[in-house]
Amino acid sequence: MQIPAVLVTCLFTWSLVHAGGEELSLPKKEVALVEKQLLKNVEISAKRKENGAPILGKDVLPSLAAIKGSAAAEAKASAEVKASALALAEALLSASAASAAASAKAAAAMKEAAKAQLLAQEKALAALRAQSEEQAASARADAAVAAMASLAAAEAAATARGADAAAQSKWWAALAAEVAAAAAAVETKATVSSQATAAAASKAAALAADATSAEAAAEAEAQTASRLEGRAATEASASWAREDSATAQLEASAAAEASAAAAVGDGVILGLGKSGGSAAQSVAQAKALAQASEIKVEKK
Repeated sequence: MQIPAVLVTCLFTWSLVHAGGEELSLPKKEVALVEKQLLKNVEISAKRKENGAPILGKDVLPSLAAIKGSAAAEAKASAEVKASALALAEALLSASAASAAASAKAAAAMKEAAKAQLLAQEKALAALRAQSEEQAASARADAAVAAMASLAAAEAAATARGADAAAQSKWWAALAAEVAAAAAAVETKATVSSQATAAAASKAAALAADATSAEAAAEAEAQTASRLEGRAATEASASWAREDSATAQLEASAAAEASAAAAVGDGVILGLGKSGGSAAQSVAQAKALAQASEIKVEKK
């Protein structure tokens, strides 16, 4: 423990005052000795008349009185100084003791304040930890709520997508049914068209055969008419026969071409998928009939 500077100063001052009082008390003894010596000298001087002792004694007495007065004054002053120094030292000691006590109290108060501050800091740290834990718990709760909301939204979206998928599947099923029905209808129509095309092709073939027969008959008649050119009646007959043959040929060609065109049109429009071979046959027959008609016209 360090000694306060005020206490050290007070002790030093008190020691100086005590030592000064002892030093001031020494001249008092010396004064007594001086007085004795002076008295002895006075007595000696008084006994020696040749030295004028009576006169010297008269001069020494006032000096002795002055010396005694100054010694008493010095002793009184020394006593007063000593008393004041002692009082000052006591006051300084009291002040030092009070200061030391105050310092001790202040140190104790500082220790208590430090303890209180540490306790307050610990409480503040505990409060901060509790607040952090509470905030973390709140954040976890918010995250859980957000996760639940996201899960609910995902389930709702999945339900909506399932409903949309079901509706789309129903639509595709209905569309497939419609397409199947349309395909069946087209197939039925194509079958009917194919049958009609086949019938038209048969009719065209029959007409072509008839036209060929008519052409042969017309040629025979033409040959007969050429032999009978000299005769007017025969020529008239031949002329009429030629006209009848030309008319028959034209009618047969027109009928064949109309039948072939109708058959080709029906085959192209209604029987593309099912009667490709029949349509090709009809087209070939129509081309053959057309070429035969052109040949007949050129011969005439």
